[in-house]
Amino acid sequence: MADTAIIAIGFARKDSAIASLDDMKGKVFGIGDPNSTSEYLIPSIQIPGQINAAMKPGDYFGEVKFTGGHEQTIVAVSNGDIDAGATWADGLGKWEAGYNSGALGKASDAGIVDRNEIVEIWRSKPIPAMLAIALHSVGALGKLFSEVNENADLKPVEGVASTGAGWLQRMWYGVVSQTTPTYFSSFLLRFEINVRTLAILGVVGAGGIGYDLRNIIGWGQGQYDDATAIFILLFLSLVAVDFPSGVVRARLTGRTAQRARASA
Repeated sequence: MADTAIIAIGFARKDSAIASLDDMKGKVFGIGDPNSTSEYLIPSIQIPGQINAAMKPGDYFGEVKFTGGHEQTIVAVSNGDIDAGATWADGLGKWEAGYNSGALGKASDAGIVDRNEIVEIWRSKPIPAMLAIALHSVGALGKLFSEVNENADLKPVEGVASTGAGWLQRMWYGVVSQTTPTYFSSFLLRFEINVRTLAILGVVGAGGIGYDLRNIIGWGQGQYDDATAIFILLFLSLVAVDFPSGVVRARLTGRTAQRARASA
């Protein structure tokens, strides 16, 4: 399976005499999908800094051509329709072996191209897809937690304060005790969302099991058993997370509601 920490790579035919981006001036560079992280977003940010030019037709490259996807870019380079293109790999292992995982390695394994006829001409810095998910989760949970704090019932706090408790005791027994179940429930909900997100990261070129599924279907090689296995794995993974999490969240929110009615 593809890792979610990946790299974008530029590649060309070995017999094209293109060994780096320096040899690409005036030539055709292929990009698969404008919605892809590894094919478009990262190359469009990092490559201009290396060539000191924008990725616009005629600025450095003779043409920047959209091919439609990772597979189409690989085939176009292999057929000589474009001079070079961008795709993804996990960056682990050796280029000659197609890395541990990546679009080129999978294309070679499927018999679409011969990896010995392709050379790497550029490599991006690692793409922290997992970091993006983490940052989004922190922002979403932060908003949820702040709303929970704002809606906390102050009656328990006043009751604890009437006993002469200090600020820390008022917060612990009056606020934390009633917000913790909702905190945990929100955390579990976000975890469920992230599991589903990881399953579809491949759609935007960020690796993950979603790309393996897309790749198997995209090659059209009749690998129905592999596709079925991934579908089943995805389904079981989501059920294994969603069902227990839903039960725990229901109990936690139910207890919170009971406490709210009791305090009222």
